[in-house]
Amino acid sequence: MDYVYDPKEGKWDVPEAFVIESECEIDNVRYQCGRQSCLWYDIKHNEWKAVKGLATLNGNRLCYFVEIANDGGKLLILWGKFAPPRRQNKNIWCAVIALERRNNDEEVWGKVEWASVVLTVPKSYVFLRCEVKPV
Repeated sequence: MDYVYDPKEGKWDVPEAFVIESECEIDNVRYQCGRQSCLWYDIKHNEWKAVKGLATLNGNRLCYFVEIANDGGKLLILWGKFAPPRRQNKNIWCAVIALERRNNDEEVWGKVEWASVVLTVPKSYVFLRCEVKPV
């Protein structure tokens, strides 16, 4: 059985339907997040650029799994990270990022609106995908 987490309501639910997104599009801009940074695709220059303003979040996200989705025009990031002290569990983190284009659309800045551990699971847990239920 699959479950979804709604960060606005702070609860888990069983979904009706899923749409798989390994990279997402928000306001006609493609986004990807890796282990150390979030990127946006600049079609004018045909290159990936870093989303600015997320240094603290990027430092906390050093892990092997990161998944993103469009959450009503905001970037939703989910990642798993081993929980201290004995690393017997993983914490599943969620962050909601507001995005803003600046400098004649040459830069994208992100502002962390919310970030927290949403679930602790056994270290054997494997995170398969991130999906946002349409509102």
